[in-house]
Amino acid sequence: TNGDLILGTSGKGIDFSATSGTGTSEVLDDYEYGTFTPTATPTSGSFTTVGTCTGYYTKVGKIVNAQMEIPITTNGTGSGNIDVGNLPFTSADTGLLTVVNHGREGNIDGSTFTTIMYKDVTTVRMLAPPFGNGAGYSLNGTYRVG
Repeated sequence: TNGDLILGTSGKGIDFSATSGTGTSEVLDDYEYGTFTPTATPTSGSFTTVGTCTGYYTKVGKIVNAQMEIPITTNGTGSGNIDVGNLPFTSADTGLLTVVNHGREGNIDGSTFTTIMYKDVTTVRMLAPPFGNGAGYSLNGTYRVG
């Protein structure tokens, strides 16, 4: 009635195969988007003040794209790497050992760094990002879920 295409049966989707009903690998039956609140924890020391962290995601089938902003107001004794947790979906527990993406710090020096994600976790690790008061980390990554 409002122009949307609504599937009346749970677990069904749009079949992109040339021959209908040939398998589930060509059926789009899972799409969602939303927000989440990531957490940030240094692997050594601790942050004194973390600002409001924001995250956005889009999930299509078994692929998740997540964008995050992590502001560190007061660094404290934080150093090493940074674990960013509370991602909206757990990474797949089979297949690739790690997912590699990149991040950028935009307030201190504008440098980029690598991020990794292991199997069966909801955490991304920033490898050796710059630390300091007022740091602003931007992450954009894609990972596969089970």
